[in-house]
Amino acid sequence: MPEFAKLNYVIPPQMAHLGLAKANELFFKALAHKVHAARAVAQAKGKDFLGAKKVMKTALSKSAATNEGIKTKTPRFAIRDPERRKAAIFRWRGFLLAYVEAFHQWRLGNRTIRFPEGTWMMKRAHRAICGPPLPSDP
Repeated sequence: MPEFAKLNYVIPPQMAHLGLAKANELFFKALAHKVHAARAVAQAKGKDFLGAKKVMKTALSKSAATNEGIKTKTPRFAIRDPERRKAAIFRWRGFLLAYVEAFHQWRLGNRTIRFPEGTWMMKRAHRAICGPPLPSDP
């Protein structure tokens, strides 16, 4: 990582007619409004922001403490329609089964095994054959 980075700001075309000073003023007013709103939400939950000075004094080895519970489910598919969700899960399970079988064959030394479409890393790192199953594939 570089020690310093340069970031150039430009006025959006929609605000070009305002000029730099007015555009900056509006930007920082909007930013202050967002920060104020976020602070109010956090304070309503009994939390607060450290602020820039306190953050800079915080040890790099320190990590955030959270009281959020561990969620039991992380959905893989955000599909409301139950039939489409079932179809997506079915395709995903088919991919996993095909991948596990291909990987098992690969570990046994079979370098002609075809991995399912979407197996990017095996193709990239190991030059494995990837693609749709052939009619002769099991």
